[in-house]
Amino acid sequence: MQVKPGSPYPIGVSSCNNGINIAVVNPFEGELKLVLNDIHGGKKEISFPKGSKVGQVHFMCIEDIDTSSYTYSFRAGKEHFIDPYAYRLKGTMKWGHYDPTGAYFPAPYNWEGDEVIKRDFSKMIMYLIHVRGFTAHRSSGVKHRGTFEGLVEKLPYIKNLGVNAIELMPPYDFNEVFRLKPANIEEVNNPVVADEPPKERQKIKLNYWGFTEGAQMAPKNSYSAYGDGDKSFKDMVRAFHKEGIQVLIQLYFPKGVGRDFIVHSARRWVSDYHVDGLRILGESVPKKTLIEDPYLKDTHIIFDELNSVPAEMPGENTAVLNEAFLRDNRKFLKSDADMLDAFVRHQFEGGGKPGSINFISSYYGFTMNDMVTFDAKHNEDNGEHNIDGSEYNYSWNCGIEGNTRRKAVEALRQKQLKNAFVYLMLAQGTPEFVAGDEFRNSQKGNNNAYCQDNSITWLNWNDLNKHAELTDFVRTLIKLRTDNSVFCRKDKVRLSDFKSLGHPDVSLHGEMAWAPRLENYNRHIGIMYNGAYAEKASEADKDYYIAYNMHWQKHKFSLPKPPKGRRWKVLMTTSGGFNIKPESLKETDITVPERSIVMLVASK
Repeated sequence: MQVKPGSPYPIGVSSCNNGINIAVVNPFEGELKLVLNDIHGGKKEISFPKGSKVGQVHFMCIEDIDTSSYTYSFRAGKEHFIDPYAYRLKGTMKWGHYDPTGAYFPAPYNWEGDEVIKRDFSKMIMYLIHVRGFTAHRSSGVKHRGTFEGLVEKLPYIKNLGVNAIELMPPYDFNEVFRLKPANIEEVNNPVVADEPPKERQKIKLNYWGFTEGAQMAPKNSYSAYGDGDKSFKDMVRAFHKEGIQVLIQLYFPKGVGRDFIVHSARRWVSDYHVDGLRILGESVPKKTLIEDPYLKDTHIIFDELNSVPAEMPGENTAVLNEAFLRDNRKFLKSDADMLDAFVRHQFEGGGKPGSINFISSYYGFTMNDMVTFDAKHNEDNGEHNIDGSEYNYSWNCGIEGNTRRKAVEALRQKQLKNAFVYLMLAQGTPEFVAGDEFRNSQKGNNNAYCQDNSITWLNWNDLNKHAELTDFVRTLIKLRTDNSVFCRKDKVRLSDFKSLGHPDVSLHGEMAWAPRLENYNRHIGIMYNGAYAEKASEADKDYYIAYNMHWQKHKFSLPKPPKGRRWKVLMTTSGGFNIKPESLKETDITVPERSIVMLVASK
């Protein structure tokens, strides 16, 4: 091999002439050297050529090197460090053992013409997945449990569910090992050192979520069935793209990480790994820079708070997590007073820029099943005397804390979950739910399972058969939304007939048609969608009327008159399910049972 002056751009490893260019930031004092370890145990150190330095950036070009035969790292004086821009680490192949000793050089990959998928936020159905927890349980039935390959094995299920976008919790090579400390995620980023006494090591637990330090530009090796996160992640993305499913990922940057590094990380995942979207978490996220970055103009970028996005730079590719959607809809679901107005507002606040990511559950807090099963958190298994995790879950156990065999309670919980999914899927904006919510996945009341790498957080796929009715309901609901653009408009709902098509695009109704009552003591409302305002002409012949009654008493709704030649038909009730062949109503009103939703369709 021959060492020559290289280029300071780009930072990391790239191609040059007949070899590789290496550019690295040296944060330490002393002469910087490249350390090469070959597959036979040999080691050599190479100094950077004189004059190959700009500021703290050192660079060289190495020609005629067989990169598959080496791993690399750097040494500056007594300090040894690994390239933070690495594509793949050595020493992180096994989950629960994080001891990176170097980095592999990037390997070529055949994408077979794969490209990122462009899809408007309003047309996305997002599914939040923890890569390990999705298939780690033996009930998953996959060959490669807890891996990117396991995700691909479950791809037919995901596609059949109707999901067209998955969001992965941190898939980068994070350090999952840390000392037992209080469970605020900001306090658990203390890696275990190799020489800890045995007694101390017994206290170690794992950072299951992954919001910690690590190699933010390298896919996680222990999520690969073969210890090669780089290739496994690319294979996974390519497989999902072939089925028309977008792949979004979460990236977390601890305090102190530079803005330039964050931007480079975002670009790496888009250009080299073909991800379709990024959810960026951390304290120093350069939001405006990311929104304006030309490399990311076709990439969905999701931030946590609405007020964190610069008002002057919303961007068509930008969305925010709608935390209020979860909080207010959970309150409305359990019949709290003074929540009707907030519920209605959340149904229509999507559309336009920036996008709104609506959700009723997330990795933190209760799952949807636990939201209707527990009043209080049960985090004792975290080892912190149940003082960790939020006290505010906005949940209701439907009369009994925890699991029960009482049929009436179980029936109510099932209905409440259907209600919640209707809230989510028929609201404007982008719906997102957590993998397993559709078959009542439970974390046993744990609302802060950041350290639970076991049956508490692993999906039990036996529940899919046990709760097939709810899964089928969710699947049908997703298809209803996907097939009818009145529920997923790109523009804002106006609640007016601004095109003079006979009646408003969307209208509100109370117990009397055209007379909504939003007083603080009311818990019921009717919403009608005018099919004439649909984005496709083929959808114009259907109007929808949805009666929401979250009161503990039944209510009668007088129905608005449908267009000439059409009759109202009961399409769905959350007390039951979807009607395969809905029959026309003879009456001009309907009675909606307590804590129920009835959906009508007006067609010829």
